[in-house]
Amino acid sequence: MVIPQPSKLMRRVRFSYPAPLTMITVEEINPIRVETWLAEFQQSDLFRCIRGDYQHVISSYREMTVLRAALNHTVYAKSRDFCQQFGILDVVPYYYIQKVMEIDPELVIDLGCGLNVFKKTWPNIIGIDADENSNCDIMDHFDRDFAQGHQQYCDALISINTIHFAPIDQLAERLQWCANLVKPGGRAFVSFNLETWLMYTDIACISQLFGPSPQLDDIVNYVDHAIKSLSLDLIVYDWPVLRVAPESTIRDDLNGNIRLVFQQ
Repeated sequence: MVIPQPSKLMRRVRFSYPAPLTMITVEEINPIRVETWLAEFQQSDLFRCIRGDYQHVISSYREMTVLRAALNHTVYAKSRDFCQQFGILDVVPYYYIQKVMEIDPELVIDLGCGLNVFKKTWPNIIGIDADENSNCDIMDHFDRDFAQGHQQYCDALISINTIHFAPIDQLAERLQWCANLVKPGGRAFVSFNLETWLMYTDIACISQLFGPSPQLDDIVNYVDHAIKSLSLDLIVYDWPVLRVAPESTIRDDLNGNIRLVFQQ
């Protein structure tokens, strides 16, 4: 998608991270156990079908960071461009997409499709993106008009790191837009980054919501409440940002650190 620029005011915000005794109340549903799932996935027909198109297979964003450094590639370039240049397959999204495809949907929308990489595996996917450099089938913006004009449009939806280029107080609204695109009985996989929402939220809004010294607990619980306020039938509710290894860097965990699969 075409990405608006974040508010420069955000750079002045300082976050206070919680002590070991935390008040975070998020309860995950079916969080991915990458090593266990990956061992099974590598034996599947789907993996054998897609593996031949790639030189490298990765299963974490830490691997992505290290591989970029090894290939002397700037971390500020788009991940999709990097993956295309060096033939890299990131398998993690397939865990979530497989759960969407379990219902055998007739029409699938990939919202913010980028390279539209899933279309080769599932030809009934229609990629939608507003970026003229994307490999989309339909060029369009994801906004209120699009959502209202495409209610109950598809049997299934994929939206990987697309809806979060907006202030955090719009999270529930934009997630509801995604849900409204899906027909009753359909499924959706939506991922987004906690940090990106905050980057696109001005300092006055952040102060109003979380006070002058935002606490991670308060932000996480706010997002948790916003998601649950929609009464989505959650099949997967996964918060990798809350399961970060001590040796991790912030860049390792920016890509889709809240992941939902739900059924309408």
